[in-house]
Amino acid sequence: MSDETLARIARRQHSVITIAQLREAGVDDNAIAHRVATGRLTRLHRGVYRLGPADAPRTPEAAALLACGPRSHLSHHTAVILWGLPLDAPTFVHVTSGRRRPRDGVVIHRREVTGADRALRDGLRVTSVARTLLDLAAVLDQRTLERLVEEAHVRRLVTRGQLVARGRRGALALRAALAAHDQPAMTRSEAERRLLALVRAAGLPHPEANAYGVTGVASRCQQ
Repeated sequence: MSDETLARIARRQHSVITIAQLREAGVDDNAIAHRVATGRLTRLHRGVYRLGPADAPRTPEAAALLACGPRSHLSHHTAVILWGLPLDAPTFVHVTSGRRRPRDGVVIHRREVTGADRALRDGLRVTSVARTLLDLAAVLDQRTLERLVEEAHVRRLVTRGQLVARGRRGALALRAALAAHDQPAMTRSEAERRLLALVRAAGLPHPEANAYGVTGVASRCQQ
């Protein structure tokens, strides 16, 4: 099997390849050991290797999925970053899987991901935005959660209906974040919604949208 064939497999998987794929491609265990010794393969998890000298942008996430099995999904802090929502990148890769088997550098959350909770992002299995926000609602502070809910709505990544029908841990915090999102019900533009989200995040008094005072200013802070 040529190196180019192995490279094609790895490119589809963000520079990652499994030992099963290597063997299927005709690379025996001695050849695998030689490639590891010469730096052409780097072991990331048991049975999972990086092909080449450097990570691609999503190599750690792809490697975690391959290590955790075909029913695993990137989730929690890792998923929210993949969806482009504003949160600090996590130190570890978060994966939700039906099985719990320790993996270096991976936080495994033991729960099944089914139906509408499943999505793809950058070719990787990931929890949907609605499922991700519910998972994070159980662990984030309320202000951060409100900011994520607001941004997800502004970017049209999720609808209110997708968030309200949730009945497990984190649901109460998520409903509170939705209530905060619903408070400025009559805004005139996406820019105004973003400003209101920043005001809430800073803990400032909520402005009254589309109200005119004696100065003619379009909104005034409620006293």
